[in-house]
Amino acid sequence: MTNISNVGPSKHFVYLPTIATPNTKRALSADPVDILLGEHSQPHQRKRECLDHLTHEQKLNRRKMKNRIAAQTARDRKKFRSQRLEDVVRELLEQNESLKQENELLRIANDDLSKQNRSLMARISSPTDDVTCRIESEQPVIYEEVPYEMLENSGKAVESAAFISGPLPRVQVIPLYLLLHLAVSVLSAVCSSQTNSRKYSAISPMRYERMG
Repeated sequence: MTNISNVGPSKHFVYLPTIATPNTKRALSADPVDILLGEHSQPHQRKRECLDHLTHEQKLNRRKMKNRIAAQTARDRKKFRSQRLEDVVRELLEQNESLKQENELLRIANDDLSKQNRSLMARISSPTDDVTCRIESEQPVIYEEVPYEMLENSGKAVESAAFISGPLPRVQVIPLYLLLHLAVSVLSAVCSSQTNSRKYSAISPMRYERMG
């Protein structure tokens, strides 16, 4: 059995051009599984060695050795791919479970917000019985003139207007300061009238004596 390493160092490679066929177009397109696994298969040109210097038996042995190596490489690649697929599926299941929980929380929050929205729309659309708003009719403003005399040194008459506005139209409300002012005016008027009457009573006998 001839070893491949005993083959002479002179090797001639012949590059064969690849023809674009439907199969090669599918191979060139990106596979979603390969993208998910992080594998990017790049097409490479097929090369063949010129083995004219080898005998027929050497060529058969070389082909058997290459087939064994290719089979072992394919088994290793398949095993690694299967392990990688299991890891990716496990990660996707965990991510799916997390997304389910998040979706459930969002659904509950959405239901609560929908209930609040419906209740607010119901309050806006229909009037409530608890809150009543009463608007009283505008009553005309009543002004009443209250004449009074101030007996002071100036001796001038002063008139004042009292603003009357109350819940009942027939009830007249007089401010407190006007009441005090009227009380002071009445007291001063009474005092002045008493002094005048005393002066008049003192002067009248003298007039009668002079006339007599």
